[in-house]
Amino acid sequence: VTLELASDKGGNKVEVTAILTRQSIEDLQLAVGKPAIALIKASFILLAKGDNLMTSARNQIAGTVTAREDGAVNAEISLDIGAGKTLVATVTIGSAKALDLKPGDKVKTHVAKLDGLTKGPTLQAAESEAAPAAAAPAAPAGK
Repeated sequence: VTLELASDKGGNKVEVTAILTRQSIEDLQLAVGKPAIALIKASFILLAKGDNLMTSARNQIAGTVTAREDGAVNAEISLDIGAGKTLVATVTIGSAKALDLKPGDKVKTHVAKLDGLTKGPTLQAAESEAAPAAAAPAAPAGK
């Protein structure tokens, strides 16, 4: 299932893809054009700076750092991903310092996995692809 997170007036889209079983798609009543919510755990987001970085991550989202809040162990990095949408990543203080992350920096996120999908008002299902039955389902709401 591919979900559109944001799109700009130029037609550029920010999308993420999740692998779901046919049963999960059915249980969630997902269909093209129907609203859905993608659950992305902040600690599952990897950040990278620089151009032409190669990775096997399917879910890559470009963004601009808008804020960095350092804690005792981790830093929360807020990103503008376009169309008024914000994504927040949690990285170690060591990683935030090594990448020298600061507001205005252009970064690319690599979402290791989605925590799940549920029906909801914020995201539009752009494309539905059923996964093989052996694939691990996203946890349907209430199950």
